[in-house]
Amino acid sequence: MELKLYPRYEEVFSDSTLEGIFYPLCSVVLPSGQLVHFVSHNGVWTTDESNSDQNTSDYYRFKLIDNKYTFSGDISIYQGYEVVGQIHKTLESDFKTNEDHYFKAKLTLDEYTDKVKALLPEIDADFDLDTYIEFFYAYSLNKLVYQRTGQFSKYRQLIDGFAKADPSPYVYSQGDEDFDVALYQGDFDSSLDLTNYAPIGMTIGCEFFTDGNDCVLYYNESDDTVICFNAYS
Repeated sequence: MELKLYPRYEEVFSDSTLEGIFYPLCSVVLPSGQLVHFVSHNGVWTTDESNSDQNTSDYYRFKLIDNKYTFSGDISIYQGYEVVGQIHKTLESDFKTNEDHYFKAKLTLDEYTDKVKALLPEIDADFDLDTYIEFFYAYSLNKLVYQRTGQFSKYRQLIDGFAKADPSPYVYSQGDEDFDVALYQGDFDSSLDLTNYAPIGMTIGCEFFTDGNDCVLYYNESDDTVICFNAYS
């Protein structure tokens, strides 16, 4: 399976609607030549009710057009969707400007949170800013360390003090125990017709962040759509 870790947002999504909500994790070229993407909204809580069959708290579906995801679901289920785009731009700009410092300093989560909160306006109480900052920091530092050293999923070791992790395949596919268990135990929405969907693989949330949902990805070749189910390993 040919894959690319940490593609740019604009390589994955057709417009900016979901910027700040979804993180691009990796892109995979299937044997057919089709490009699909693993993405995650870890760090953004969802509401229980959705006005669309394209996304719920359990899954999200995208249409592939020119190898990019197009979203037609209910964005309002993502708490803070009205403000998260601007918050993300501020955090991303600061991280890019100061990436040398963040790479060397290995700030604790509390140190990083205190620093960046001073850059942000007062946020509505319905939005869990601390959680959003935590997942942004974990994702961004993991990405930076990988880009500079080739080492994957180092946040929990460098910041949280975990022991060195075993090497990861990045994407777990059929035959990998973690993925097979997820398929077997997955509490997927029984109202969805998955007849034409083939399982592609799974990314582990704690490897790209520090915790959070895994993404179990399915692809429908007949209509060029993907569904990702949230799972927790």
